[in-house]
Amino acid sequence: MIFIIKSEIFKNHFKKYAALLLLLILIFTSCSKKEEPVIIELPEDSSEDIIPPPPVIELPSSDSEAETDTEPDSETDAEPDLTGLAVNSLTGLYINEEAARQRPVAVVINNLRKALPQSGISQADIYYEVLSEADITRIVAVFRDFNSAKIGPVRSTRDYFLDFGLDMDAVFVHFGGSPAGYTFIKSNRINNIDGITDGRTFWRDQARASVPGMLEHSAYTSAERITQEIERREYRTEVKENYASFNFFDEQTPLDGATAVKKVTVPFSNSQSPVFEYNPETSVFARSQQGGAHIDEETGTQLEVTNIIIQNASMKVVDNEGRRQVSLVTQGSGYLVTHGGYAPITWAKTSHDSPTKYYDTNGEEIKLNKGKTWICVFQDYGEVIFES
Repeated sequence: MIFIIKSEIFKNHFKKYAALLLLLILIFTSCSKKEEPVIIELPEDSSEDIIPPPPVIELPSSDSEAETDTEPDSETDAEPDLTGLAVNSLTGLYINEEAARQRPVAVVINNLRKALPQSGISQADIYYEVLSEADITRIVAVFRDFNSAKIGPVRSTRDYFLDFGLDMDAVFVHFGGSPAGYTFIKSNRINNIDGITDGRTFWRDQARASVPGMLEHSAYTSAERITQEIERREYRTEVKENYASFNFFDEQTPLDGATAVKKVTVPFSNSQSPVFEYNPETSVFARSQQGGAHIDEETGTQLEVTNIIIQNASMKVVDNEGRRQVSLVTQGSGYLVTHGGYAPITWAKTSHDSPTKYYDTNGEEIKLNKGKTWICVFQDYGEVIFES
């Protein structure tokens, strides 16, 4: 038998197959009979060894139902780090936990047209606005976490302004006061800082003071000076235990049964009718007054709030100066405006030392959306304008 081996491997690697060829020759040399040759085909391969191909592993296609990694993204799904933070009971927002325990400060801000623009007011958490005398309003701005270097102009208090400070458990800051205001401070032992008797905490803006008729609109203070005076007088610096004025929704929430509103006008008088316009993209109301945006001079920004409370109150003029008596230790009606809607509410205050409580039509305490709140203490014979 004759073997003919056809392979490029044999040609290129003769030595490797020599032993095998010799063995075949020895076995069959004794065969004298001529036979047909047997052809052995070896695979054509340029490699030195014949290696079986690797197994085929099919990978899932893009639309297969293979399992995917369901572990959360550590950057996008992780809980926020709230170390050192606590909820501000005035806004429902997180601030430094030391500041969250801090007793608020209530400052009487001049709101007369010629006194504008005001300074530092955008850092307040709560704003109370009410008629003072004649047809002007004043604002009691309540601050907690603030650092403004200029706040004002600061003006004198009225007796009912002090109820706003008591509602917030605040140290009360003012520059003078009506006879009834001073009587209230003395009889209720209000922790207050008065610019008439305290020359350390206030200064006069000389650019204003030098203009005729502007001296009374030129008194200012600062967060630093207020803090220093509170420490010097050894006033209590932490808020009363479990003292909180408002409850808040966990996230932005429309009111049940609310009527849609885009613009709210509060006509305190012919000369003072502030307007709040709703921005649905930010869920806040931008405030305007005196024909233009209500601006903080220090920042150049327009004042914005998340919530507006209309607190209807009985009031009447009591002297020739046009000063008023406003009934706040009682109960009444009003409206809550938030998240682009408004709904009726009621309110009650049982004593000067107890905070005002606000209730929905079911008699439950209202919840606010997190953010700043503007409280308009509005004459109960007036009419607020809601536009949708």
